Amino acid sequence: MFDFDDEKKLRIFMEMRISDEVDASPLGDEFKGYILRITGGNDKDGFPMKQGVLVNHRVRLLLKPGVVGYRRGNREGVRRRRTVRGCIVANDLSVINCIVVKKGEQEIPGLTDKVIPSRVGPKRASKLRKLFNLTYKDNVLKYVVTHKRVGKESGKEHTKRPKVQRLVTSRTLQHRRAYFALRKRRWANARKQVAEYNQLILRRARAVAAVRVEKKRSHLPPATHLHRMYMLKKAIAQKRSEKYLAKQRHLAALKWRQEHPVEKKKKTLTPEEIEAKKKRILAIRRKIWHKKALEESRIAKNTMRRFKEEKIAANKLNKKLADKYLKRSVRSALTHKAIRANAKVAKLSALLAQMPNKKAKKEKKAEKKPVEKKPVEKKPVEKKPVEKKPAEKKPAAKKATKAQAKK
Repeated sequence: MFDFDDEKKLRIFMEMRISDEVDASPLGDEFKGYILRITGGNDKDGFPMKQGVLVNHRVRLLLKPGVVGYRRGNREGVRRRRTVRGCIVANDLSVINCIVVKKGEQEIPGLTDKVIPSRVGPKRASKLRKLFNLTYKDNVLKYVVTHKRVGKESGKEHTKRPKVQRLVTSRTLQHRRAYFALRKRRWANARKQVAEYNQLILRRARAVAAVRVEKKRSHLPPATHLHRMYMLKKAIAQKRSEKYLAKQRHLAALKWRQEHPVEKKKKTLTPEEIEAKKKRILAIRRKIWHKKALEESRIAKNTMRRFKEEKIAANKLNKKLADKYLKRSVRSALTHKAIRANAKVAKLSALLAQMPNKKAKKEKKAEKKPVEKKPVEKKPVEKKPVEKKPAEKKPAAKKATKAQAKK
């Protein structure tokens, strides 16, 4: 708080509004280079300035609880007419509240020469992470700003720390899952009740329609009933006669075909026509083979592409699961996903193994093709005289063993 009696020094604030910035050099040498921003003030009777009221005198406004100038009321939510000042500075103000926007050359004693640490830090989890540059793996509870207090009666010192808000824990996730499960059950129950109600309305409508038809039948005169019976009898007789005539026509046609048989002549084709027919059939078959080959290649490409994509996705999931700091709920969800992804990869690899390989086909074709062998000129071989050795006599025991083996 600084007291100024000289009105000449205070001229810089006149006709200024809340949130305007003022050069504070005229206030004295110690304020040289300082820039102040007006944040509010009170007049001589204690009525506060209110932002947005563009007058320099008092006005009476209808205010709601929690707004500047309302003060305390008897009941919550009740609006009251209160006296407040406008946001423009005038002579009848006793206090002007300001904050330092820019620091000057000298230190102001009691204002800028000491640093007062903030007693209470942020409470919300996201703001704590932003302030201390934390990740989601770090524990936010360790970074809550604590302050010490001394008890009035006991005189003992104890620490206080705020409860962290909007902290996503396993309990909150469990509550969320339970809430969504409850909603699903409610939706299913509502659909079931709607179906039952529709069936009930349909049954009632059918019952009403049946009663109406019965009434109409009972109110018809007897002559009408006789006429209906006569018409029905006539229609049945006509239908029977049409069926009988159709059967007679069919039998007559069969008899005529038996009496006048048609000899079918076998058409003989010339060799040229046979060749043309073979070429035609071969061309059609080639088209079919080409189409089939294209379809097979397309399926193979698609399966290969899907196999690569699924493999990449499975590798990503396995990398995520390798992290030690994953939560239990996240890990369970990721394991289910990884199992499904690995199953898809195995299925696609089996499909790729079953598909025919083009290189193997080409090798088979190459093996099937007959290789033309060039005639080799045979050179005359000189026969050398071979000396015959005298035959050695085998012992009788060996002959006996051979005879046993043959038996």
